[in-house]
Amino acid sequence: MGHIVLAGCNHIYSEGLKIILATTEHTLDSCELNLEDIQSKLSGAQDVVLLNSDKGISEDIKTYLQTEEIVVGYIASKYTKSEVDTSIEEGVKGLLTFNMDTLGLNFALNSMMQNRIFVDPHIDYFTANRQEEAADNISYAMQLRLTSREYEVLKLMAKGQKNNEISKELNIKENTVKNHVSSVLKKLNVHNRVEAVLRFQNHQKIS
Repeated sequence: MGHIVLAGCNHIYSEGLKIILATTEHTLDSCELNLEDIQSKLSGAQDVVLLNSDKGISEDIKTYLQTEEIVVGYIASKYTKSEVDTSIEEGVKGLLTFNMDTLGLNFALNSMMQNRIFVDPHIDYFTANRQEEAADNISYAMQLRLTSREYEVLKLMAKGQKNNEISKELNIKENTVKNHVSSVLKKLNVHNRVEAVLRFQNHQKIS
């Protein structure tokens, strides 16, 4: 059972989320997007704080939540590529969007409570003129529970690239690549990169 603190969202969305959570064991409190209000809603139980990142999140909120090791998720209408990367590197466990359905929201919250990173599969790194490819990639990522970035790493692994090459290609740290690779192997339930690539290639043949 988790306690959700929803900060900075309007009343309509808050009430809608309450209705969704009514079928679960989770509880919900909503508040304004400031540190004092957030602190007043924390229960000391298994708290998950969802922050409306469209409104901007102050450094004092980020610092407090990181210091207290509270599970944090962002919810927004959209994200840029750099916002996704920066958020995950800062320890944010969930990147959600306002148009997620009930199933997606429940899965996201449960993943975050189990200390797993969740990124809404509809947040992707593809340009507008590649929507068909993006849809296929999102579908596959959802099947494997991969984030968009993990899917990108898997594709580059399939091209035979090493961690340092992937790091340069995606403009991220090599340690971050290692973390993504470990996560991909775990989610695919395989033991090494070769097995991961074979599974990826098998999917490509089937699709």
